[in-house]
Amino acid sequence: HGFYTAYHNTTVRPAVLGAVKRAKKFYGENINTIMVTGHSMGGAMAAFCGLDLVVTILDLKLTLFICYGYVL
Repeated sequence: HGFYTAYHNTTVRPAVLGAVKRAKKFYGENINTIMVTGHSMGGAMAAFCGLDLVVTILDLKLTLFICYGYVL
């Protein structure tokens, strides 16, 4: 549970996925990579978010993942 629940069962997931989908719709095919970063609890959430983005939005590639002070 823990960090996964905090990411998946709150407003964070739909807000991030919605924002990325809107950006892809607005900018078209010019958006195909993403960078995810976070610190501490945000780092753990960023780890789940990065995986979720590349699995949910199939034509998106995670190009950079930087997190500091997080534990999964």
